[in-house]
Amino acid sequence: MGKPNAPVLFPSKGTPPDRYGYPHYQAIGEANQRFRGAYLRELRRRRAERARVFAGRDAASRWTRRVQDLRKGLTDCLGLSILKAKHVPVPARFVRATPLFSGRVQPGTPAWAADLRAYWYELPSAGWDDESAELLVLRPMQKAGPYPGLLLIPDAGACMFGAQSPESAARALGCALAAAGFLVAIPKLTALQRFSSTHNKRRVLEGSCATGEVVAEAARALDALLALPGLAGRRAFAAGVGLGGL
Repeated sequence: MGKPNAPVLFPSKGTPPDRYGYPHYQAIGEANQRFRGAYLRELRRRRAERARVFAGRDAASRWTRRVQDLRKGLTDCLGLSILKAKHVPVPARFVRATPLFSGRVQPGTPAWAADLRAYWYELPSAGWDDESAELLVLRPMQKAGPYPGLLLIPDAGACMFGAQSPESAARALGCALAAAGFLVAIPKLTALQRFSSTHNKRRVLEGSCATGEVVAEAARALDALLALPGLAGRRAFAAGVGLGGL
């Protein structure tokens, strides 16, 4: 007769592994429960704090102070600053206008193909280091304005390196939004083109960050959009995908 099998020993608070070979530790479950409890307590505390802000007669002034504190915290985190003086943006310089589609409309051609025109503008000194940037503007050709404005910020490139081109962002979302009646502006930001972890370290040493650089350049692109002719009102929407959606 052979020797009996040796007993299988498991770590403290451990249970036998499942059918995939992974152990189910009781300690991990207890830690998750503690984390969940702490999260719920913090959530209730913040809800109560927010309720106090909206309670009483001076709720509007308290909310204004709270928004100012949040804005200051966000700008400090991004290495930016809020100007108290009125900002006068550098006007955009028109470069060229081209139709997005030429030729005969065939089956499978997008419905907006013959109805949109693309305009390229140069934004002098719009970059973080005073470089010029470009702005691709999509405008319906057949619909009469004014149009609501929309700033569409491209995504970062693969593995958060580089940036999506304005043309790619236009094909993905911009053309459909312009066909729906928006005046769509897609910036070509130098901050997104050189976006990388290495570049972020450089900005951190300067007291900012790569994300703050993107926000600053996007704000200048928004100023250029608000100054374009044919815009409805003096406000515009902002949208994006991935990093641009931040």
